[in-house]
Amino acid sequence: MIRREGAGGVRDAGTSVFICRNERKTGALGAAAMMVLERYLWRESLRAFGAVLLLLTCAYASSRFVQYLADAAAGKLGSDLILELLGLKLLSTSVLMLPLSLYLGIYMALTRLGRDHELTAMACIGFGASRLVRATLKLACGFALVVGGLSLYVAPWAEDRLDTIAERARTESDITGIVPGRFKEFTEGDRILYVEGVSDDRRSMSNVFLQGRQEGRLGVLTSQSAELDREPKTGDRYVVFKDGRRYTGTPGRLDYAIVEYRKYAVRIDQDRHDSAAGLKPGTPTAALWTIPGGPATAELQWRIAMPITAVVLPLLAVVLGRLPVRSQRHMGLLSAVLIYFTYSNLLTIGRTLAKKGDLSPYLGLWTVHVLLGAVILGVLYYPWLRQRLRELWAARFARAPLRLI
Repeated sequence: MIRREGAGGVRDAGTSVFICRNERKTGALGAAAMMVLERYLWRESLRAFGAVLLLLTCAYASSRFVQYLADAAAGKLGSDLILELLGLKLLSTSVLMLPLSLYLGIYMALTRLGRDHELTAMACIGFGASRLVRATLKLACGFALVVGGLSLYVAPWAEDRLDTIAERARTESDITGIVPGRFKEFTEGDRILYVEGVSDDRRSMSNVFLQGRQEGRLGVLTSQSAELDREPKTGDRYVVFKDGRRYTGTPGRLDYAIVEYRKYAVRIDQDRHDSAAGLKPGTPTAALWTIPGGPATAELQWRIAMPITAVVLPLLAVVLGRLPVRSQRHMGLLSAVLIYFTYSNLLTIGRTLAKKGDLSPYLGLWTVHVLLGAVILGVLYYPWLRQRLRELWAARFARAPLRLI
């Protein structure tokens, strides 16, 4: 293995790692110089972080916007709710995008500094691995506070608001999607509604026609006016006809009947939203502490896991960003993204298992954080540990007495 010595230190040509003689000597420059280097590292990392966050936000927002437009065109959503839903959805997903953007931003900044040999120069004047980890932790802890507030308070509020809007949209979507002069199907075609006019406030209809089957018999209802209503307890939707007629059976047969009514309600859709199917995403964090069971524990651990990822992922970026340039050419940004998705999928799997009760709440998501943290600490402190073992080994042989044969 070739070793080249220079004025600043030793370069190992086999690994392209520059080991500075004065990496630990910071007294020459002082704390002020170290702070300047920290701010420089933060500025480069935040610049890359902003670019990544903007890209992720635009991609996600455009995807959700297209989906909301499709729902509005299908009559499932009011057009006036699109922007509000989009903003709330961005708030709820910010707990995922912020740690990912910071992770990729720090990684991209470090790879750029390493490619331009700035990390080598910083190490030679005392800004080595320990200083780099310390500066990254300061930045990550600040982000962890923000992500923690979003995850524990803002995101649940946004999810609760989304659930409220979705419930209101389910109530109003039918009359919003009804177009005068067109037929509209309900309950997968079992009910067909036709209206001649809709009021300006979109709450009532005029000259209404409804065809459907009840107990195998075809029936038709006509009315001068009608409106949509929802049962508060069950959530089922009804068309309430006023001052109309009901025709049942086949004309010319004995079962044919015409009935006049003052008010007649027909259920057109049964609510498929089962509130008891699972824990609502908008449940306040304070309430999760008092709710027993796996779903509440899993949701609570998931919310706490978000600020932890804002600390663990930047340290992982330091490990990947400090790899030799030759190794980064083979790994690159794609490998960093794959490692993130592996970590994220493990958290998701742990959350799912905890909800089902297949994973102990004492283990939960903490196992994933501990494993990744152990790997990061092992990689960061491996050079120091190896040097320490060498010194202990050399000291042991130095104290061993010489034996003459």
